[in-house]
Parts: sequence; C-alpha cells; structure tokens
Amino acid sequence: MEGKLSVLAGIQMKKEINMNSIDQDEAFEIEEPVVVRVCPNKRCVYALVYALLVGILIVGTAVFFVFSPTANTTHTTTTTTSESQNTAYALLARGEAAEYHGDVLGIYDPVIDTGNTIYQQRGGAYSLYQVADGDWVCSDTVGSEDGYLYTSDLNNKGDMWTYLNGGQWVNDDSTVMFTTLSSPEASCLICTTIRMSSTGLTMTAHPQSLGIYNTVPGMFSAGRPVYRSYTGYTMKIKPDDTGYTNFDVFNTADNLVVYSASAPTCPTLAKAAYSAMDGDTWTVWVDGEWEYDTGLVVTCEE
Repeated sequence: MEGKLSVLAGIQMKKEINMNSIDQDEAFEIEEPVVVRVCPNKRCVYALVYALLVGILIVGTAVFFVFSPTANTTHTTTTTTSESQNTAYALLARGEAAEYHGDVLGIYDPVIDTGNTIYQQRGGAYSLYQVADGDWVCSDTVGSEDGYLYTSDLNNKGDMWTYLNGGQWVNDDSTVMFTTLSSPEASCLICTTIRMSSTGLTMTAHPQSLGIYNTVPGMFSAGRPVYRSYTGYTMKIKPDDTGYTNFDVFNTADNLVVYSASAPTCPTLAKAAYSAMDGDTWTVWVDGEWEYDTGLVVTCEE
C-alpha cells in the first residue's frame, strides 16, 4: 500500500513540475478547444462539414449559370421544347368521316416516344403517329400501319385525308383537318357552356334534359369535353362496339335518353343532327321506343 502511495505522489509531483514549466502562451493553447464544447460528438462535426459542402455547391452553381453561355442556351432550348409539348391540337371533321369514325376526332396532345412525336387523343384510345413510309396514321395501336384515317402530311386538309369506309379507303370528306386547338376551326371544342333546346318530343318526354350544360373540368371522352347540366344530366361521346359513334345524353340514373345522328367534332355542329348513312337525326327515348326529334338543337352559349 505504501508503495502505491509513493508512486501516486511521484506522478502528482511530475504533473505539477510539467505544468509549471509551460509558458503562458502554451497554457493558453491548451485551454482553447472551444470546438470540443460546441461539437461534443461526431454527429455535430459531420453536420458542420455537410453545411460547408452545401455552401460550396451553391456558390459554384451560381457562378456556373452566371458565366456559362452553354448553360443559358440549354435553358432556353428546354423552355421552347416544353412549350411545344404543351400545345394542344385537334383532329376535325364535320362530314362523312364523322359518321364512320367520329370517335377518333377531338383534342390531341403531343407526347415524345423514342424521339418521335406522337399525338394522343385526350380521354380516348387513339393516337396519331408517323409510320415508316412517312404517312401519318390514326389508330388505337401505335406503330400499326392499319388505322382508320391517314394522310401524307399533317398540314393536309379535306380530300388529302383518307378514311376507312365499309372496308374501302375513301377521301370524300372535304372537312377533315388537323390543326391547333387555338385555331378558329376548333373553337367549338373550347366552348365551355352549351344549350340543348327542343320544340319536339324531347321537350315533352325529357324536359329535364334540356337547358344549359357546362364542361366538367378535366374530364374528356373520345377527345371531347364531357358536359353536365344543372339537373344532373350528362352529354358525352361514349364509343361502343357497334361501329357507330354519337353524342349521348344520360339521365341521373345513367340511362341513355337522347343521342345524336353522328359524331362530328362538336355537338353544336349541324352534322350532329344528320346522318347521310341512314337519314337519322337527334333521337329521343319515348314510351319504350326511339323517336326522331327534328326540333332538337345544341348551341354554344359563349
């Protein structure tokens, strides 16, 4: 025990001698480590290092965009491309093509697929794309050369478009065109308020179906807006497997009560009230039977 005490006493004396031998400057350096008190563990140190690196990155990025011409040019190109992709288009027809393939018409949005521009029908199953021989084809299967309409150039109009009619390719519709949604020809597609009126059977059989219809925000069917009345009735194109496409009006129970004769670009067009194929006009459900209503009219209220 006495041996251990002697050793401890010797160590204590050595510490005192060493402390006395340190000059004032060295003593100040020993007492300095404030950092240890601020960051008592590794996590704190890592946080400081991370903050420093983030600061360097921000400064470097700012310098790059200020002094780099390449960076500025790339930004401009990207903006231009984005604006181009956001432009909406419309495939229009108010002639015979609307009777056989009214479901392929309407609003189309450009998308990029493997570097090629494809136009996709809004709220529908069809696409407009270019095939190997340079033609533009409208089909429900991208890449297929078998479609429903085609043309050699999207700027073509009328009989420069060919459509499938009973197994035969014909080009007798002078109204077919592909244009921007903002063009005057496509103005009916951006009409947000329409009115359905009647002086015929619909007025007595389904008066609740008449009146003002507004577009349902963000809802489209077969490239056209979906319209809904204040009474809860809905007007839209609902493609089916019968080979016919019409503007259909459904009551609140989702029962079909009125339908158009054909499906041109919009229900407000005169073609909606006439079918050269079978002579139909607007048709209404009356007492268990479908009856013509020659007095039914749909107009844009804007």
